[in-house]
Amino acid sequence: MHRPRHPILALALAFGLTSPLIACGPKKPLLVSAAAAEEAAIDPVYFRYGGVDLTDAQELLRIGEVVQRLKADDKLVVVLVGSTDATGAQVANLKLSQARAESVRQVVLKAGGIDERRVVAHGVGELPAATPSPDHRRVEFVFARAKADAVPPVATVMI
Repeated sequence: MHRPRHPILALALAFGLTSPLIACGPKKPLLVSAAAAEEAAIDPVYFRYGGVDLTDAQELLRIGEVVQRLKADDKLVVVLVGSTDATGAQVANLKLSQARAESVRQVVLKAGGIDERRVVAHGVGELPAATPSPDHRRVEFVFARAKADAVPPVATVMI
């Protein structure tokens, strides 16, 4: 059986999703044309060192865009991919990345009107880099279209 090389694509397929639209990072589309990427892109939300709190108004506005997109299309699912820089222990970074993703998930769900099964929090731990970077302390948004009768069975996963 063919396994996708990209971990986000593998995660989306494991949840019964089809056509992952985009992994929103610094404008890095996943499996979409350039035109679709521009339309779908939402920049990640960033965190302070060791932090999980969302306090910046710009970060909350980006999450508001996610909420609007989910409310506009009931077949759309978002995987919130949390990450950290390479500072600290790997186990602690994995927990921190999951906590960041879950923090964003709670903000999305508090907006109301969205089935919690359509918002999946997933921490991936540290992103490899030559030097630690604040750009790695983030949660990215990966949108995918659910199959006609499938919604992810659980809302939070640790892989």
